[in-house]
Amino acid sequence: MHNPRDVRLGVRAGSSENQKMGYTSIYAYAWDLAEAGVSGAIDRFLALGLDTVTVAGSYHAGKFLRPNGQSGKVYFPEDGAVYFKPEPERYGAIKPISHSMIALGEDMVGALAAQDRIATNVWLVLLHNTRLGAAYPQATVANAFGDRYIYNLCPSAPEARAYAVGLALDVTESYPVSGAGGSHPRALAEPYVTLSRHTAPIVRPRTALPDPQGSSHRWLTLVSG
Repeated sequence: MHNPRDVRLGVRAGSSENQKMGYTSIYAYAWDLAEAGVSGAIDRFLALGLDTVTVAGSYHAGKFLRPNGQSGKVYFPEDGAVYFKPEPERYGAIKPISHSMIALGEDMVGALAAQDRIATNVWLVLLHNTRLGAAYPQATVANAFGDRYIYNLCPSAPEARAYAVGLALDVTESYPVSGAGGSHPRALAEPYVTLSRHTAPIVRPRTALPDPQGSSHRWLTLVSG
């Protein structure tokens, strides 16, 4: 679980469009919640004065240090998996892959959304997915030389956009969550430009983007396949 608090103004599901309310949330991962138990985790969150938990509904691979982990102090999650039960008919050619804990009956998004002691938000990693990129390279980002970046589904590819939209609709319509957010909705930065991975703009195929550092000889080209 992330230690920093997530203090934001958001529009809660079920509230009027213009009604904003503040909330104090902690980011959490499904594997930590499964180990601690949802009820025990909520006890800890409430004791900290939190009123919301924001759980990762989809995530990529990584190395996570867990000082309080009971089954190990380092965790390597399955790459490119979702932590809820997806409905395949909501998606196009690219469909999400459930984490193995779902097959074991450990749906942490569902368990959190089903209780009313604390509000539940979901955050989704949208287009950063090496597992799906390797399976659908035609839908990934390509540089000016035609090299595919399989870790990044390209937002200019219709099947990639359909996947991202499907994720958002699936988790918010299938689960009674209070809110949802996403990361990596665009192209990640690559060696020929210096851009934030969260804010890199979408550009037209074969359109050059000057390096913000001032060099006119570095380019980023996104193609859809």
